[in-house]
Amino acid sequence: MLPNLLEKCRIEFNSTEINLKNSHIILAVSGGVDSMVLLHVLNSLKHDLNITLTCAHINHNLRHDSVQDQTLVKLTCQTMGIPLIVKDLKPSTVKRGQSIEEWGRVNRYSFLKQTLEKLNGDYIVTAHHANDQAETLLMHLSEGSGPLGLSGISKKSEFIIRPLLNVTKDLIFDYADENNISFRNDVTNLNLNHPRNYIRSKVINPLKDMYPNVISQFQSSADLFSKYNQTMDFFIHNAISSLGINKNNKIIAINKNALAKYPLLAQSMIIKIISNNKDKKWRKHHWKELDLFLQSHKTGALLSFPNNYQILNDRDEWKIREINTSLGDECDISIGNTFENELFSIQLKETKAISFISNPSSIETIDANTIAGKKLKVRPWTPSDHFQPLGMNGTQKLSDYFINQKMDRFEKDQQYVLTADNEIIWICGKKISHKVRIRSTTMEAINLKFHWK
Repeated sequence: MLPNLLEKCRIEFNSTEINLKNSHIILAVSGGVDSMVLLHVLNSLKHDLNITLTCAHINHNLRHDSVQDQTLVKLTCQTMGIPLIVKDLKPSTVKRGQSIEEWGRVNRYSFLKQTLEKLNGDYIVTAHHANDQAETLLMHLSEGSGPLGLSGISKKSEFIIRPLLNVTKDLIFDYADENNISFRNDVTNLNLNHPRNYIRSKVINPLKDMYPNVISQFQSSADLFSKYNQTMDFFIHNAISSLGINKNNKIIAINKNALAKYPLLAQSMIIKIISNNKDKKWRKHHWKELDLFLQSHKTGALLSFPNNYQILNDRDEWKIREINTSLGDECDISIGNTFENELFSIQLKETKAISFISNPSSIETIDANTIAGKKLKVRPWTPSDHFQPLGMNGTQKLSDYFINQKMDRFEKDQQYVLTADNEIIWICGKKISHKVRIRSTTMEAINLKFHWK
């Protein structure tokens, strides 16, 4: 007797891991057998589980008959009384160098997420099944993926649930046949130029002939790798908490000697999490580049991550930051006002408290008369900049000053200066010019305050 798919799903949907009860779900329905079966199952169980069901269909317009897929989904939803939202994609929007598969995936999930947010839904549900899992594992293995990639497709990740991952394609077809469910066949699935189609036809199908339970074995392997990765995550997060990581000015610093106590893979995993890449899937070359970078002794070298973060090889530390492209250019400022950007604020304020005592570099006092009537600007420094540091007779290039101060590349990238009639009077938060110093004849003064956010 065939397993009862409906009862299998009822148990799965009530499980602690999935638990779709009392939720509003957005079901991605393509018109293929997998999603049409899942639509039938969810419609059959929606009252028992108190589910609010909305369907979403994405027409990629990659086949001349794709409109027929859309028509079938529309008619089925109308018959069931289920709301349907449709999105038409334009293949002309595929970016240069982007694969059709990537373009489709990015647009699909973007649309599904927007729909979820618009309807205030709880979950996006897709019809990925056990055979998809087996194909994904073999693809990752053929690409040289490590244990992180071999955990395959997750049953639940954030707001996406894939409740059929323990259900084989054969069982899905059997259910469709028993319940007279109409579905559309995508002829592109027969194109063996696509790696997934080739693996399905030339690898998995022959394996099934020899090992009838191979699909469930792949799923078991994926579950084991997933548990392995969860265990690794536990120890990696404990390692991060023991490293004594410093965060200053949105730059994260890790002591090299402290990190070097861990195996190279653990070092890379720590960096991946700290650089906000935890939920990003890295390809093999990303791991290899980071491994080589961590073994390099080239001070000042930079490595960029896929998510707009960078790591810097500094003298005794690894430094990580998000690339900030919105600091802006020069900006006028006047006494009594404040300049702000995403990183810091600068304030100029009149004061009667004139003191010759040295202040922290973030708080400076200058002679008001030296800037009277001059146009004040705050701007990023440039390599051609010069100024006269406090206590020095001649001028000095800012680049030389930064070298003497042992400022790293990240610090220099976010350094601003205050100018009076285009002459630098303050390296903000660092040093004032000798020309604006407090003198014995000073009658009025200006306080300069610098604050990192």
